[in-house]
Amino acid sequence: MATQYAVYRMASGKSLGVGLGHHIDRVQGKEWSFRHADPQRVHLNWNKKIPEYSALPMHQAIKKRIQMGHTISRKIRSNQVLFHEHILTGSSKRMHEIFADKKLREQWISSNWNFMCHEFGKENIVRFVLHRDEKTPHLHVVTVPIIDGALNASHYFSSRFALKRLQTEYANSVSMFGLSRGIEDTGARNVPLKVYYKKMAHLGVLLDRLSQRANDMEKKLIHQMKKEIQEIHYQMKNH
Repeated sequence: MATQYAVYRMASGKSLGVGLGHHIDRVQGKEWSFRHADPQRVHLNWNKKIPEYSALPMHQAIKKRIQMGHTISRKIRSNQVLFHEHILTGSSKRMHEIFADKKLREQWISSNWNFMCHEFGKENIVRFVLHRDEKTPHLHVVTVPIIDGALNASHYFSSRFALKRLQTEYANSVSMFGLSRGIEDTGARNVPLKVYYKKMAHLGVLLDRLSQRANDMEKKLIHQMKKEIQEIHYQMKNH
């Protein structure tokens, strides 16, 4: 049986995340932000009720947590990280097996909630949303990096090893579900999603140009490469 992996991804936001909120909350009228979702399965999604924040649009929830938590007199800088988005999931095959069993599904969700509370503080969680209307079940969790009365993202991500540690700890927290840590040190570096999408688009243009000059066998290889790139792009965007 192929190894099934635990997946933890994190991104930072320096604005209040209005567009991301549309995607996570599946806001009616903003379907462009979740166009890959299956409308016939939206009802399977689940939003954990967090009394202080769930009723608010996500950007307002982030703003409220900052207002409540940032109590020191130091002014918040214009380029300061205001929130972190976390995506928690696993290899598609195993995730669908977990979600086919109600008890196992609830245990997986509970383990994820406990992990996020332990690492980022229950009081800092403004969204905890399960999506089941895309290819693989996954959680979106949004946290505001408040520590000791101050907005301080560097407390949680003070070095380039911080994300690696979180990925290891996350895998440990869900190992009982048959999910394992991926390869730890690939030499890869995290890049902003906008940069990633730009580079992928440029690569597609180069492949199109190459295809115009290729023979039939080379065109088949190029076509396969483009299909694999599109699949990676889809998984990065939606899981």
